[in-house]
Amino acid sequence: MNRNAMTSFRQVRAAAPRGRRIAVAGADDPAVLHAVAMAVSEGIVSGGRLCMSRLTRAEAELELEQAGLEPGSFEIDAVGEGRAAGDREPCFQAVAAVRDGEADILMKGFVQTADFMRAVLNKETGIRAGNLLCQVGVYEVPSLGRLVVMADVGIVIVPDLDQLVGIAAGAVQVAKALCLGDEGRPRVAMLSSVDTVNPAIPGNANAALIVQMAARGQIPGAGKAGSGAIFDGPLALDNAISLDAARHKGIVSDVAGRADVLIVPDLNSGNMLAKSVIYLCGASAAGVVTGASCPVVLTSRADAPETKLNSIALAALLGAGDGQRSAA
Repeated sequence: MNRNAMTSFRQVRAAAPRGRRIAVAGADDPAVLHAVAMAVSEGIVSGGRLCMSRLTRAEAELELEQAGLEPGSFEIDAVGEGRAAGDREPCFQAVAAVRDGEADILMKGFVQTADFMRAVLNKETGIRAGNLLCQVGVYEVPSLGRLVVMADVGIVIVPDLDQLVGIAAGAVQVAKALCLGDEGRPRVAMLSSVDTVNPAIPGNANAALIVQMAARGQIPGAGKAGSGAIFDGPLALDNAISLDAARHKGIVSDVAGRADVLIVPDLNSGNMLAKSVIYLCGASAAGVVTGASCPVVLTSRADAPETKLNSIALAALLGAGDGQRSAA
C-alpha cells in the first residue's frame, strides 16, 4: 500500500506549491474569478494576468473586488474595453504571458476551447513543447474513495498508436505527480469493450500493443523496473476498476481491479466516461493539458468553481514535479 498516494482533491490542494502566477484567457466570468480567488485564498496563486474581452477595465476591477481579489495583484488586459471583441485576443495574450515568463500556469476561462487551443498550438507564438497535447482528467469518485486518472477526455478524437503513446505518457505524468500506485508505480488500464485482443474492435489491438511497448520501456514513465508505471489491457471497465469483477472472470494481473489510470480508445468514450462519473456518480473533477511547456488548466465553461480550483491546484503540482518555471 502506498501511504503517499493522494486520495482526494483536499490533499492535492494541500500539496500544491504556493505562490504561483496564473494567466487566464477569458477571465470575465464570475465562476472563473471565484476559482482564482479561492486559489489565492489557499495560497496556491499569488497573482498573474487576467485577459478579458467583454468588460472595460473599470468593470473588470469591480468584478475582481466582488470576487474577493485584490486588483493590484493582477495585471488586467481588457482587450475589448466592453465591446465584446471575441475570444481570440485574450487567448493569445494569456499564452504570451506564459511564454514571456510572466506566469507559471495557463488557464482557459470563459472562451471557446477551439480559440484557446489555437493560441496554445500556434507555431510562432504558442507554447507547445514538441509533445502531443492531450487532456487528462482526474476524478475523486465517492464509491471508490480514491482518485482516478483518465485520458484523453477532450482533445485527440481518434488516436493512432503514436498518439496513444503520447496520451499514456501524459496520463502517467499526472498519476506520478499524485503519487498513485504501489511505490509510486501507477497501474494503467488500456480500456476496450472486451478483455481479449480483437482487431475488429476499434482501438482494441492498439491497447494490446501499448501494453507490450510499455513492458519494453517504449512508453515514457513506464517499464517493469524502478518507478515505471505498470500497464495491462485490453481491459473492460468493470475488470479495470472492480477486483470482484476481475476475480469472477479469472483475470489476474497487477492492474486488473486496481487501475489508477484509464486510457480510453477515443474521444467519444473518454468524454462520456468522464461526464458519467461527474453527473451520475457525483465525482469531483480536475482537468489539465499535458504536452505544453507549462501546466495548462482546461475545464468546461459550465464547470463549477470548485472544479476549476482543483484544476489550478493540479496544474501547480504538475509544474513543480516537472521542474517547469516557478514563481520568483
